[in-house]
Amino acid sequence: LTTRQQIAQIHCSIQQELDRMGDLLDALDQEYDEYQAAIPSPARTLAASAGSQPTAEDVVIQYQQLENDALDEMRNNRNQNEVLQQSMAAMQKIPEAKTNQGNPPS
Repeated sequence: LTTRQQIAQIHCSIQQELDRMGDLLDALDQEYDEYQAAIPSPARTLAASAGSQPTAEDVVIQYQQLENDALDEMRNNRNQNEVLQQSMAAMQKIPEAKTNQGNPPS
């Protein structure tokens, strides 16, 4: 192969790779758009319920409510996790108690 032919081949393979990446980006864009469409935005939800454009204040309030709900859920999950860990620790001590019946608990 001549240098010119090698350059042409390399250029062709680079172009194919760029086309493939472009297709991947298009697919990602489409997936993201579908994802965004599936999530009701607070502004769209308020507009639909009020039948008019929400004010900026309405949107801020709704976002704060969503944030508070998320924080509450995180706290609940953490509390449930702690209870679960305490239960697991207590359950692990049960076999120890049975095997150490003659010995005082340490």
